[in-house]
Amino acid sequence: MNKIQYKITKTITKERIKAITDLESENKLTAVELVKRAKVIIHPWHDEIYKQNDNQAAYLYRLQRAREIINKIKIIINNTEIYAFENVSIIVNETENEKQYVGIQQILNNEDYRNQVLMSALKELKTWKTKYSMYKELEKVFEVVDEMENSLFN
Repeated sequence: MNKIQYKITKTITKERIKAITDLESENKLTAVELVKRAKVIIHPWHDEIYKQNDNQAAYLYRLQRAREIINKIKIIINNTEIYAFENVSIIVNETENEKQYVGIQQILNNEDYRNQVLMSALKELKTWKTKYSMYKELEKVFEVVDEMENSLFN
């Protein structure tokens, strides 16, 4: 078995990794358990998890819930369910863009939106490929991802 080494960053410190691996070794590595333990002010993840006041946290939670609601809406085309909306960059003016949800029909009819969605899909596929790269059983899928990247943008 390969030796595992955790990537240390400004946010992901050795102390914080140890807090996570301790939960794992106790078979309690869940978001609920981490939030519960991080309530203690001296916990390594306390500041990261509790850094916002409750009003900010509630607002951010509501934004996330709204995104989830929009992302759950589907349409049926030719007896196939697909998601109705994608998040794309909309040009507000010459110097400003903003992210908005746009209907799939509009995306399919707009080359810029379509390219944004394809780039996003490719990025997700490459992330997935990296995540599962140690599984040799998936090599054929990885090859298809590489072919897709080459054919789309070359």
